[in-house]
Amino acid sequence: MEWLSFRLVLTLVVHELNFGILSLPKGKRKDNLKLFLQQLEKYNFPILPYDSFAAKTHAKNRSKLVKQGLTPAFIDGQIASVAITHELILVTRNAKDFVNYKDLIVENWFD
Repeated sequence: MEWLSFRLVLTLVVHELNFGILSLPKGKRKDNLKLFLQQLEKYNFPILPYDSFAAKTHAKNRSKLVKQGLTPAFIDGQIASVAITHELILVTRNAKDFVNYKDLIVENWFD
């Protein structure tokens, strides 16, 4: 995997960052999220969309998980599907949210 792959951002993650900024009370965590989002914009990181390929992958995985009696968070499924369709490693602090996606490689750099 190329180094550039680690510098990709998903449109859905941009949503999650903005939602976090708008939802959090004033403080260090909110300030850090703002700074991170500003850096993404400043350095013009490539942003991958949730496209029709990801949507089909999402539907397939969601259907499998629901048949297993699981109820995955919709946005987590979208994020996983974009990563799967682009053969990317998903870096997240919430790795447990993605354990049921068999075709997905997940890393938690905070452990």
